Amino acid sequence: MLQQLTFSIYRPSRSPSVDIPFGVRSCGHYRVHGNFTDMVLTKPFVEIFWGVNGTGALIIDGKECTLGPQQCAIYFTNMQHQVFATGEDWEYRWFTLDGSLAESTLRSFGFTKAGVYDVGAIPQPLFQNLINNLEDVSPYGERLACTTAFEILTTASSQLKTPIHRSKRQRSNAETIAQALDFIHKNWMDPMVGVEQISKMLGMHRSSFSKLFQAEVGLTPKDYITRIRVQYALNKLRQSSQSIKEIAQEAGWEDPNYFSRCIKAATGFSPSQYRKQAEHA
Repeated sequence: MLQQLTFSIYRPSRSPSVDIPFGVRSCGHYRVHGNFTDMVLTKPFVEIFWGVNGTGALIIDGKECTLGPQQCAIYFTNMQHQVFATGEDWEYRWFTLDGSLAESTLRSFGFTKAGVYDVGAIPQPLFQNLINNLEDVSPYGERLACTTAFEILTTASSQLKTPIHRSKRQRSNAETIAQALDFIHKNWMDPMVGVEQISKMLGMHRSSFSKLFQAEVGLTPKDYITRIRVQYALNKLRQSSQSIKEIAQEAGWEDPNYFSRCIKAATGFSPSQYRKQAEHA
């Protein structure tokens, strides 16, 4: 019999405290016995379960689904969660996501519907990293948690075997966007990263890539990259004494004037005004 374990850790704020595509709200590691039943609640966030050992069950959209090793279960926002063991020991890990792009990011990886997916072996070190990230309650820790969750989703997507109600063409599109997102998150500080470079990397026409990206993610590639750069720059303006020019260059802007326009569009303030506002907040 597995030793009982119900470990969970939560972000201290009810919503992301930094401007990131999605936030990691909580994560946990459960080893439970056959009589385990979790509280039945409707939850205002995305939740992902990944089976480790044994088999349990979840009721998703009124349908009972089993979750075993090498499988993920997905709940989307404002769905009723019902999770319980089925008579045997069951071990699983879970994490929750919130923020403006949580659902669209999940769908971009091929998880288009709530339910259970075959995804292969669980990346245990990444889940431990996620716990470590949430223990760091600073804005930096929140960003690390976002990055680690992205890695977990990348791993799940790369091993995805049986997505629910997903055509071959839809799977191909999801894999293409997952590849694009992975490239963006690794290279967004490079001023040369943009639609042209990404579409060439994917072997696609730039307009076809742009249309596909917006359909899957909900933003144009340019807007998505700009959001990442802006969130990084705003944190630097609040937390560091670097010059505005240095921050602009570090965040991927070659033109400081364009950087200023992007910051003003996002906040209503110039970079220097935003820094002053932050100092007196």
